[in-house]
Amino acid sequence: MKSGYLLERQRLAGSCLTRWSSNAIAVVEESVRLSPREEASYRAPHVHLPSDPNRVMQDAIADLLADYPVTVERPVSWGEMDAFQHVNNARFFRYFEDARIAYFKAMNVFDRQGHWGNLAPILGMTSCDFKTPLVHPDTIHIGARILDIEEERMTMEHAVASVDQERLAAVGEAVIVAYDYEQEKKANVPEMWRSAIDRVEEEGTDERGVT
Repeated sequence: MKSGYLLERQRLAGSCLTRWSSNAIAVVEESVRLSPREEASYRAPHVHLPSDPNRVMQDAIADLLADYPVTVERPVSWGEMDAFQHVNNARFFRYFEDARIAYFKAMNVFDRQGHWGNLAPILGMTSCDFKTPLVHPDTIHIGARILDIEEERMTMEHAVASVDQERLAAVGEAVIVAYDYEQEKKANVPEMWRSAIDRVEEEGTDERGVT
């Protein structure tokens, strides 16, 4: 029989269960069964579908952020948009901050206030290259990685990937300075920080649901 026949049978039955397979959809009726003659005359259509569309999307985001050992997932909120109907540019620097703090947490050397003794990493400079607008609703993944470590500073790169668009929305950099709060001046990046960064860059981490 044709697909219209199946739709009518489903309407009469009032209940159906749709099952996904790797390459087809099978419609199974729970309360009405086809007669042997009807079953013999019907052949289910062969429909090619992705085995898991969500997995395909996740793989696309993973590819975009493959070089970033620390990533943070968060939704795009309605209130982050401005009069131009896209996420305000200033919000991207908060996204970068989310990933930057997650990176520091992954280093596992700082206390709850972000300090290591008298020292703490502070933001010296930040920039952003805006690539495409973000709008609500969407989910973004923000990546962070260390590009370079100098005597008193390190350069971190951030990237914001849109799940809906499956592309990078922005890429930016931040210069992070080791600061001595007791001496009130810059300090050399401690060896422990350098070792922790090496570990994070090798192992990576992922955080979800940051708001």
